[in-house]
Amino acid sequence: MQAKECLIELESNDFTNKAQVKLIHTKNNIDLRLAHWDRSEETESKGTVLIVQGYSEFIEKYEEVITELRGRGYAVVAYDSRGQGLSSRFLKDFHKGYVDSYGAMVDDLQQVHDEVVSNLPKPHILLAHSMGGNVSMRFLQEKKQVFDQAFLSAPMLGWNEPVKAVSILSSIIVFFGQGKKYAIGASPPSDDIKKGISERLSSDENRVQKVASHCQKEPRLWMGGPTWQWVKEGSLSIIKATKKENCQKVTTPTIILSPTNDVVISGSNHKLLASYNDKISVVEFEGSKHEILIEKDKYRDQFWKLFDKTCE
Repeated sequence: MQAKECLIELESNDFTNKAQVKLIHTKNNIDLRLAHWDRSEETESKGTVLIVQGYSEFIEKYEEVITELRGRGYAVVAYDSRGQGLSSRFLKDFHKGYVDSYGAMVDDLQQVHDEVVSNLPKPHILLAHSMGGNVSMRFLQEKKQVFDQAFLSAPMLGWNEPVKAVSILSSIIVFFGQGKKYAIGASPPSDDIKKGISERLSSDENRVQKVASHCQKEPRLWMGGPTWQWVKEGSLSIIKATKKENCQKVTTPTIILSPTNDVVISGSNHKLLASYNDKISVVEFEGSKHEILIEKDKYRDQFWKLFDKTCE
């Protein structure tokens, strides 16, 4: 599926009309849909926030967060990761979660920074979720002081299954040419979008409904489960991102936001990583499901108090 250089129509004209949308063409011939917003005209410049998505996410899902950041005085950059949203997809069946390489996603983050974020006001803040938290942790390990602060929401740094065993199994399956098939337990997207989100990701019905409405307007945004290739790359990236010697390379102050009611990823490694490096800290969100930023107000309020205090 080809990338699209536009945003879908939302209720907020300000969100859509104020965005500068473009395609970033990567070194390995992938197009990333990217949008950039300047700060709200009524506020002084506070810097720039780059949002790095989780699995199956898309720019419009962050409408509320982007509006709140702009209202605080930040410019915002967000992009659809390769293989999802309205960026380039790899398979004819674009509902399948497939990515060629997590290392390529680290390179994508670098390119987005160099071509867009580097030209915007400082300080530069990284806000990443789940899969994007994994990619961002690897980026922070490999790149020194590109960002001034990082917030990683429920970063994918562990699964409920043994990661090494998953990496071996998935690597074997991919080797035998089955990498484009759905992994065990994965399936095509459910017709009941709202149910699929609320059961695993958020307990806030209104925000869940809003995300579901985006996918109903643009069906290409709604994805099914991951393929074996995605699982292989993800498990290998978790192993790399959680190595002690790699965690000790992080020089950017990094806060891991760890929801305690997360059934999508395991947070068991969050505190372990913090023990490796005093630049990394963990804040638990007691009772929150996986998607803190589309959760109930009490969890979002906790996040914004932390964000404002850290970045003041």
